[in-house]
Amino acid sequence: LVVVHKPRRLAMVKERDELRKTTSRANANLAAGHDFSLALRHDGNIACWGLNDNGEAPPDGTQGDFIMVAAGFNHWLALRRDGNIACWGSNGD
Repeated sequence: LVVVHKPRRLAMVKERDELRKTTSRANANLAAGHDFSLALRHDGNIACWGLNDNGEAPPDGTQGDFIMVAAGFNHWLALRRDGNIACWGSNGD
């Protein structure tokens, strides 16, 4: 079976993919604690919303070069691109 792609179709697909890269608002990673939520954005920043009693959901979010987030009951962790880990929230046992 031989599949032949038309050049015009390939150009349309490439153009669509480039447009998606520049206009996408989708989040790369989501996490939720007991009463707060986080979203890792494609630019590496983190958006936060919800209850902020223990500093677990800064209203302005967090800027950085993060690649992953994880949340517990009232704390959360973020992995930076360089391998370091940042933590927010309650520091109880």
